[in-house]
Amino acid sequence: MNEEGRKIIILHLLKIGETMSECLDCKSEIMGKRKFCESCRKEKARRKSATYHKANRTRVLARFAEKYAGAKVEVFNHYGNKCWCCGESDQRFLTIDHIANDGYLWRTNGNGQHKNIYQWLQRNGCPDGYQVACMNCNVGKHRNKGICPHQEGSTISRKA
Repeated sequence: MNEEGRKIIILHLLKIGETMSECLDCKSEIMGKRKFCESCRKEKARRKSATYHKANRTRVLARFAEKYAGAKVEVFNHYGNKCWCCGESDQRFLTIDHIANDGYLWRTNGNGQHKNIYQWLQRNGCPDGYQVACMNCNVGKHRNKGICPHQEGSTISRKA
């Protein structure tokens, strides 16, 4: 914000009865009746969250596992619940496959911060471009330039 915009905001706040004060931690100038500036409030929240997670590690991990499992089931249900190539349906063997073999783009274009693809797909409405694959077909397709070894010389067409 430029200086002129800052002055206008300060004048408006003073006009409606707000005051200027000082952050109790870093002593920076803040507007309104708060005791801490935005960055100090965020740091306090991070510390509080870290303390909670440390004290409740088992509960936090159980909640994460529950959310992960729920997202995985929902995503698999959406994309068909079986491997697109060989038909494997045991969820212990299944994973998500990027149809266009562009998982590296997904990870490098800002989505890499989402370590859990199942929750990302769930939040984004299960977009096109993904399919369920067993680990054998997924890795085989990756190592064989985008073609699952089951499909070489086969007349089976893959689901797009």
